[in-house]
Amino acid sequence: MFVVEVVLGVLAVLAVALLLAAVDTGLPPAHPDTNDPVLPSDRLLTSSDVATLQFRTAIRGYRMEDVDAAMAAMHAALWAAEQKADEVTK
Repeated sequence: MFVVEVVLGVLAVLAVALLLAAVDTGLPPAHPDTNDPVLPSDRLLTSSDVATLQFRTAIRGYRMEDVDAAMAAMHAALWAAEQKADEVTK
């Protein structure tokens, strides 16, 4: 008798799952990220740019291409500041 109850339970779960799969339309489409990071292309990065910088999110954090672009801009700004400081100290 126990086997019959288990089989009936499994059939009931499968029937509910099939019914939900037929009725459910799924998740709504995801909204695209609208806060693209805005890095200046005509000048070096400043401290106010870094303070207002926001990255688009991904499944496991931030989008790598956004972070890589910001880090490259910070590298260029720091390198330029170091070169300027070296010229002043010479």
